[in-house]
Amino acid sequence: MKEQIDKLYDSLNEKLKGSFLPTFIVIWLIHHWRFIFILFNFDSYYFLDSKLIKLQSYTDKETWIGLWLCPVLWSFASIIFYYVFSSVSEFLNIKYQNVRKKIYKRWDDKKIKTIQEYLEKVQENTNLQGLVSELEKRRDSLLTINDRIEKDLTTEKTSNVVISKSVLDKDAKISSLEKLIELREKEKEEANKKARESLEEISKSVKFREGNFNGMPKISNDISDIFGNSNWNFEFINEEGKLTRESFFMSNPTTFRVKDENIELSNIKFNRIEGTVEFFKSNSKRKYTDRYTKLIIKNPDNLVGIEQNGDVKYTRSMSTPNTINIISALYTWPGGEVNVTHQIRDLINRNIYNGIVDPLTFAINDPQINVRKVLKIKAHIRGHDKEFSFEDGETFKLNPYDI
Repeated sequence: MKEQIDKLYDSLNEKLKGSFLPTFIVIWLIHHWRFIFILFNFDSYYFLDSKLIKLQSYTDKETWIGLWLCPVLWSFASIIFYYVFSSVSEFLNIKYQNVRKKIYKRWDDKKIKTIQEYLEKVQENTNLQGLVSELEKRRDSLLTINDRIEKDLTTEKTSNVVISKSVLDKDAKISSLEKLIELREKEKEEANKKARESLEEISKSVKFREGNFNGMPKISNDISDIFGNSNWNFEFINEEGKLTRESFFMSNPTTFRVKDENIELSNIKFNRIEGTVEFFKSNSKRKYTDRYTKLIIKNPDNLVGIEQNGDVKYTRSMSTPNTINIISALYTWPGGEVNVTHQIRDLINRNIYNGIVDPLTFAINDPQINVRKVLKIKAHIRGHDKEFSFEDGETFKLNPYDI
């Protein structure tokens, strides 16, 4: 234990040598990001004189305390935090290794299987299954030979001498074949017995592994990989016993959008191992809540299952969920404009159709402070070209199902 702690101390000492300067540089850049931004800002309406004035104003405002003392203190604090955090992590790892050794000593080693042993058992089972298949083929081949011999004996019955000889030959061959078949049956039975024993051992190994090894999460509440970025057709039997079909798309990770209705999802469970999806559906407009749904993923474009004890089917549609195409988006003011088409398209691609008209929404600096600006959008919606204007502070709405 003492050797491990000394090793930990030496390792941390080695890592911390010479780390102050890089840490100070990173802290200084983060702390004075405005200074860096002003220095490397190349907007057309900023001239060299105005940039120098802004830099001088920034350094005068910060003084030597803000420029140098605060980054130095933050650097020391960061190094101390890193040292403490690394020490705690290594200490926990040492404790974990000690506990693990105690568990291995307490448990019977034969009951604990490694992943490599599990894979070897699977390969052994595959080889046994191949041996069984080969034995079955040989048995079929022997049976075919036996049938051919019987046919040959039938054609030779015209001659008593030949018949006698053929009968003797047949009896000898059949006796030999019967012994060979009996031998092959025993070999097959033995191979099946080994295969069953191997499968039982593998099953126990897998069961133990599932209870003691933590791998990738088998169950999650994220189903956007299944339903996202596509339109879907939903087929079910309504209360009148008729087949009904509706189209929907996933507007956010917990909502299905059907025309002008939102179907909220809860208690989502996506089992990646079994290939199933479970959730509860609620629709305030149709006045139902917590309608249980369980689906089996036959393939990425076809899901079948039950909903309220009725059969349902989800099929991916070939059409895209977005029926809106942004032609252009300009953030304008008297005498100038900024092109924000890319930002608006990015919001639409992420199924975000509403937002506040503000430079922060478009991830840009305010191009004209204290000047009223207007967002002008040209879009192609459901086969028609439309134009929209929204002023600063106003909420723009571009959902194709609400327009």
